Amino acid sequence: MRTYRSSSRAQMRAFDRLMAARSRRFPPAVLRTAARIVEDVRRRGDAAVVAAVRRYDGVRLVTRGLRVPPARIRAAWQALPAADRRALRASWDRILAYHRRQVPRGYRVRTGLGSFTHVIRPLGRVAIHIPAGAAPLVSTLLMCAGAARAAGVRDLVLVSPPRGGQVHPAILAAAWLAGIREAYNAGGAQGVAALALGTGTIRAADRVVGPGNLWSQAARWITQGAGLDGPSEIAVLADATARAEAVAADLVAQAEHAGDNPAVLVTPSHTLAAAVAMEVGRQLRTLPRAAVARTSFRRFGATVLVRSLLEGLSVCERFAPEHLAIVARGADRLARRARCAGTVLIGASSPVAAADYGVGPNHVLPTAGTARYASGLGVKDFLKFVNLTRLSARGLKAAGPGLARIARMEGLEGHARSLEINRG
Repeated sequence: MRTYRSSSRAQMRAFDRLMAARSRRFPPAVLRTAARIVEDVRRRGDAAVVAAVRRYDGVRLVTRGLRVPPARIRAAWQALPAADRRALRASWDRILAYHRRQVPRGYRVRTGLGSFTHVIRPLGRVAIHIPAGAAPLVSTLLMCAGAARAAGVRDLVLVSPPRGGQVHPAILAAAWLAGIREAYNAGGAQGVAALALGTGTIRAADRVVGPGNLWSQAARWITQGAGLDGPSEIAVLADATARAEAVAADLVAQAEHAGDNPAVLVTPSHTLAAAVAMEVGRQLRTLPRAAVARTSFRRFGATVLVRSLLEGLSVCERFAPEHLAIVARGADRLARRARCAGTVLIGASSPVAAADYGVGPNHVLPTAGTARYASGLGVKDFLKFVNLTRLSARGLKAAGPGLARIARMEGLEGHARSLEINRG
């Protein structure tokens, strides 16, 4: 992990450059490949999906093999050990309870012009893409499905790559718990394209959510304009009261996701900084994914030594991390001032890993600096906000002349005439 001092402008410029390097853009080759897959699915439908599954996943399917039988989804849930089912159900219940509190209410405004109603409607059909890499992300499936269910979405569908010939059983089990009875053996760009566009077998969804590799994200961007999700990341703001072992564990937990995950410690304590560096090394010696974590620390690991916790919070705001953990005196006060973070974990008993697995808030969060303006996944992402407008005849007569003047300022005479004709 590199060390930077906030008292040095040159060092902080170097820190900013390091964090800027995490900003993700689609490589041209990735965009070209994803666009080719999307266009093939658009033209040939199921045949293109089957061909892509064979090419990229090494699985030979026929069209009728795209859909996972509902009985297999149910069997995956039933095959889980009872303790695993209890753990998933408890997590699911907490996620639902939290997200149900996010559901907004509509409203009606009456004025002299008429009545205006703000109506809230859930999306009709939502697809969840769950990758099948080294870790079957059952927790992410529950996060996405929980927010959608709380919003009132009734029709949920799953797509995931059929590694080894079928969707991972743990993913199917979580899907059953979430009430998902429709799943397909097609992930990556081809799965996203199929759900975004629709094929003979797969009905199009209103929205596709969920993580994935660069190609699946590029397909989402091409078909639905969705942005690029960056790697998982963490900043820990800590003082001398923090336990070095616990701080290091939080950093290591995020670094083990992939080889490009930023892990940053911000502290006014030189003693803590040195102890955390030693602890990271010690913990990596027995970590199964040590090679991945070491790559993350080598590429994006950093310690920033600051003069105060308030200055440290300012440094974290420059980073705008996905996860901000505050383990210091006055942690609650500092958390209330935090503005640029996807989620804030407060105190020694709130590790990021706890939030990852379903204590309530969603763990699908803005990354790569987008926490400056974006929020985590929630009920709002599965709702549509529709305005109903009913002007009274008197209201249009009163407002019409002014509205017509504005139309003519814009050079839109047809708009102005429409207002005047409808006024009568």
